[in-house]
Amino acid sequence: MWFDEGLATLVDYRYNSDKFISFDKINELSSRDVFYEPSHVKENYEMAHSEINRWFGIVGKSGLVELIDGLNNGKEFKTIYKSIESQS
Repeated sequence: MWFDEGLATLVDYRYNSDKFISFDKINELSSRDVFYEPSHVKENYEMAHSEINRWFGIVGKSGLVELIDGLNNGKEFKTIYKSIESQS
């Protein structure tokens, strides 16, 4: 959930956060119920934006395409996400 919403924030320019968020912390936001928890939704969007902004800044469009291709080929999200970043 956090990846989808974080990616969407890259194009709507609503968020401008550059906070470092640990991957374990951001992964806690994987479920819809947790991500959209009313008392934390703004903070969750900011965290998702911050992480995607950081990651995309490292891997760029080619990394995003590689991630999508990997997911379409059955690779696990966490593994391929980190792998693509470490290659860049």
